[in-house]
Amino acid sequence: MEKNIEISVLCMCGLPAAGKSSLCKSLLNHFEGEDTFHSLAYINYDDLTFNLAKEKDSISEESNVDSSPFTYRYLDAWRETRTKALLQMQNELSIEKDESYCHYLEDSNKAKRFKKLIIMDDNFHLRSMRRDVYKICRDYITELENADERNVAIGFTVLHVNSSLDKALQNNEKRLGIKSYIPKETIRKMFETLEPPDGDKAHFERCFVDTSTILDFDSHVLGSSFLQELNSSLIMSIKEYSVQPLPPEKTSTEIEKERLETLKNTMHQVDLTLRALVGATCKIHRQLGKVANNAKKEIFNEFKQYQTMREKMNDYGKAFVMERFEQTIQMHSEIENFCMEDLHVSLEEAINRL
Repeated sequence: MEKNIEISVLCMCGLPAAGKSSLCKSLLNHFEGEDTFHSLAYINYDDLTFNLAKEKDSISEESNVDSSPFTYRYLDAWRETRTKALLQMQNELSIEKDESYCHYLEDSNKAKRFKKLIIMDDNFHLRSMRRDVYKICRDYITELENADERNVAIGFTVLHVNSSLDKALQNNEKRLGIKSYIPKETIRKMFETLEPPDGDKAHFERCFVDTSTILDFDSHVLGSSFLQELNSSLIMSIKEYSVQPLPPEKTSTEIEKERLETLKNTMHQVDLTLRALVGATCKIHRQLGKVANNAKKEIFNEFKQYQTMREKMNDYGKAFVMERFEQTIQMHSEIENFCMEDLHVSLEEAINRL
C-alpha cells in the first residue's frame, strides 16, 4: 500500500565540535530553498540543555571555563534533555499537529505525498542513543498500525560527521569561553567509546552516510556529491527500509504452543544424540551396553525434568549431552582396564556424524 505521508528522520552522529550543528544549519538552508520537503523540524539537544540549565539558574548565556557547562546542574539538565527531545520528536511525528500539513491539505494543487524532514542534532556517539530515537519512530508506526491507519512511512537515516580527534579538539578550543565549549577529557572519552553506524550490527542503521567517504566534504558548503549521497540514503530509508511496526503481542495460547514445540524439538535432538552415543559406546566395549542404556534413560529424564539442562543444550549443543553421558558412564562403570580416552574419541566421532 502506497503511503501518502513520508517522514524522514535524520539522526546526527559524531564528536563534539565535529561540525554537526553547522552542517544542520547548511542543510536547513538548502532544503528551505527547494521543494524536496513540505515541512522541516530541527531538534537541537544543546539548545534544549542550555535552556533547561538556565531555568535551573546554573549557567548564563556566556559561560567561562570555570562556570563550565559541566556543573552538577548542567548534567542534570542534560539528562532531562534526552527525555524532552524525544517527546518533542514524538510531537513532530504527529502530522495532524503540523501547520504545513494543514496548508498542504487545503492546497488543491498539492503533490501526491506530503514529505517532512526531522533532524535530531546531538552527538549520538553510542548506538543505544540512536536506538532510542528509532524506537520512537517504531512505536509511532505501531500505534498507527493498531489504529488501522497505514498512510504514514518513516525512514531512519544516520549522518555520521566523521572527524578526527585532533580536529575536534582544535575546533573546541575556538569555543573557549562560550557555552558550547566541552572539556577536552569528555571529547577524548567520546572518541574512545564512539560507535559508528553499522547496518550489520543494527538493522535500523542500514541507511547511513559517513562524511569521511565524501571527497572535499565541508559542513559549511554542501557539495553535490554529499547531497546526492544523503538524498539517496533518505530515499532508500523510505522506499526499502521504512520503519516497521512491532509484531502483534502473542496470546498465552501461542506462547504455550511455542514452548511445547521448542521442548519437543530439544528433546528430539537429545534423544538422537544419546542413541548415537550408546551405539558408539557398545562398539568400544560391548559389556558397557547396559551401563550406556541406563545412562541414556537417566540423562533423558534429566533433560525432560530440568529446564536448565535444556537451556545448556541450546547454548552448547550436542557437546553438552556428550559431556554428561561420559560423566555418567565413568560414574557407573565397573569394568577394569577401561580407557576413557578411546571412548571419548569414539563418542566425538559419533556426534560429528549427526
